[in-house]
Amino acid sequence: MQENRNYDFLNLDWDTQYFGFNSCKVILKNELKKQDIKDLDKMFDNYSFITIVNNNNNNRNNLMISKFDLFLADVNVQFNKRVEFCENCTSVIISNNCFENNEMLNIAKNSYKYSRFLNDSNLDFDKAHLLYYNWLKNSFNNEKKYIASYNQNESCLGYCLFHFEDDNCCIIELIAVNNDSFNQGIGSKIIKTVENYCFNNNISFIKVGTQLANIEAQNFYIKNGFKISNYNSIYHMWRNK
Repeated sequence: MQENRNYDFLNLDWDTQYFGFNSCKVILKNELKKQDIKDLDKMFDNYSFITIVNNNNNNRNNLMISKFDLFLADVNVQFNKRVEFCENCTSVIISNNCFENNEMLNIAKNSYKYSRFLNDSNLDFDKAHLLYYNWLKNSFNNEKKYIASYNQNESCLGYCLFHFEDDNCCIIELIAVNNDSFNQGIGSKIIKTVENYCFNNNISFIKVGTQLANIEAQNFYIKNGFKISNYNSIYHMWRNK
């Protein structure tokens, strides 16, 4: 990662391998200067697929990056919640460094209808659709990743993938419920059990993000006590394709 006062520049090795395009990401932290734009323009020449994340949807930065040939691929909504005591659901099991689970993978394969990758016609649709499936698959057998799974009659009906960013914050990466088990409160039971796990391990905050278009997910987090913290505009740009 290359750090600058106003932005971070990251090579995306996994995205490059997965999609077959040399990929990078720029995360805008502060207001860009004209020299920043010139420097980025030169760096972008080495990449085909470029993602720019404008934190907090900074209006000045939206104007500055409009000099590039890019498009708005997504608006990410960030939520956070201060951890409180919750009762555990006995049907939810939390573990880390988990073995690969085909039931979870099948849930992932049939979930996640919203994605900035699906919004980009330059990307292979099947690969974009299966991105979160592969995200989950690559998280198994990883001691830094935790999974809360809701089990009934020895079958997994839902899961939540999360990790700890530091000593004080839990990051929810993915959450999904079997399509046949919607509206049964399973997602809320998973969230509350994760929150109680955090409470018992002195973690103060939980953070999660979703797409602006995903109204159902936003309502779910609000129902479970999360509050919107900020919006991030996400742009895609293509060069040398």
